[in-house]
Amino acid sequence: MKPIHLDRAPSASPWTVLVAAGTAFVLGGAAVPAVAATTAPTPHILVQDEEKDLKAEFDKRYDAAKGDVAKLWELYDWCEAYSLQKYHQRVLKAIVKVDENERRARELLGHEFYDGTWWDDPKKLEKHRLAKEKADAEAKGYVVYKGRYVDPKDIPFLERGLVKDEAGNWIDKEVQEKLAAGFVRQDLEWISPEEKENIEKGLWKCGGQWLTLEKADAYHAELGREWRIPYGDDLVIRTTLPRATADEIAKDLQRAARDTERFFGRPAYGVHVLILRSLDQFNTFAGGGGAGGPGADLLGWSSVRGAFFADGVYDSRTRRFDGLGAAMWDLGDTNGARYGRHFARFAYGISAVESLDSSPEARTRMESAGLNDATINAFYAEKFLPPILRFGFASYCDRYFLDATAGAGADTQWARKWSVQNLTAKGGLEPLARVLAFQFDNSSETAAAQTSNLLNQAGLVVSFILDGRCEPVVAAHTAFKTAMASGDRKAIDAAIKGLLDAVRQNEPAYRRWAES
Repeated sequence: MKPIHLDRAPSASPWTVLVAAGTAFVLGGAAVPAVAATTAPTPHILVQDEEKDLKAEFDKRYDAAKGDVAKLWELYDWCEAYSLQKYHQRVLKAIVKVDENERRARELLGHEFYDGTWWDDPKKLEKHRLAKEKADAEAKGYVVYKGRYVDPKDIPFLERGLVKDEAGNWIDKEVQEKLAAGFVRQDLEWISPEEKENIEKGLWKCGGQWLTLEKADAYHAELGREWRIPYGDDLVIRTTLPRATADEIAKDLQRAARDTERFFGRPAYGVHVLILRSLDQFNTFAGGGGAGGPGADLLGWSSVRGAFFADGVYDSRTRRFDGLGAAMWDLGDTNGARYGRHFARFAYGISAVESLDSSPEARTRMESAGLNDATINAFYAEKFLPPILRFGFASYCDRYFLDATAGAGADTQWARKWSVQNLTAKGGLEPLARVLAFQFDNSSETAAAQTSNLLNQAGLVVSFILDGRCEPVVAAHTAFKTAMASGDRKAIDAAIKGLLDAVRQNEPAYRRWAES
């Protein structure tokens, strides 16, 4: 992927304190006189003859105590009394030689008990500890996540910032605290105990006022004041459409959510999509509305489809990158809902993929450095899912889904057949190698049309993987899902290669699938 270019535009510590001799300092508001300096007593220094006498006495006592733990401890105490700490190690080692599990002696020697053994070499202990932790984790099927071994089933919860309570349930700390304080939630906003009676009246909080649903729909119809409606833990729809329309869209997107787990082997949580009520709002959001800087669409995908991944959304106040799938549902067009369904599905698909491959390191960099050429290029460079799978899955959700809402006797695969007919009308399938490489260009109207055609075929590839029933591809896809569920990056990279190789090697079956 080519680099993206945006058209946007040591000191001394204040806590250093010097206290001069004889001055006073303030503690808790009261002046305390400085303590006058005193001369420390001179320690007694043994003369040479005394050292010889004590050495001789130590040797005598040591010979008498050897092999007897109790007597060796008496000798240890005798050394302590005569400040002969230099003999401590010798005595302690003699104790351990008699009783290797003498805990006090081991601990005084600085040894550590681990895995049923006392260790006297920290480096060897650490090597053994890491090896054992790895073996134990692998035996349990655990994987490495952010530097530690975890159950792969826990990864989706950890990525959402959840923690386990004492009962082992996954919870959000803020939610727990708010509920305990008597707050309730209306969509994504916490409502204080003093205001929650308004919810019971059927009102909606819009800014600082409480409105009826009809007036709330009008309030949220403006770009920048859209509804933010959560549907369970896995989906948030931001929209300028009426709330009732959003509720219907949510049902369809939740069906698309099942395809996420079908394809990637793990669900997507916290997927946000933005759905705008007019072409004008869509273009304003994508292009920046003439504000002098780039809009939300840095790669130009809004010229290809009525949906795109908004990678230019950054809140400079909170220092947060807020990229998400955006789509148009044009209420002013008689076919707005018909096309809007497909656009909304594409927005969902691209956001779902983002939730699974979110470039966390680049996002962290954006918190300090902002959104610029370096951070947005780092964002895309960090992705491990190749464009053919990233955009191909979004295209599948858009144009190749199996329609569970089709009535009795209707063809559940109508979307795939309609999309293939569209490809046929535009010259047929391109070589599979070109589709898998997925080199897109949105720099001109002609290039955007070619990219649109390529995007359609990328969806067909994912359709072949998911629904084509080609045995070698099915096996490679199963391995890919297992790797994705594990979170092991090396395993994922190998599985992606295996999956794409399997598709490439079965091009005749892919073409038969397109024609079926």
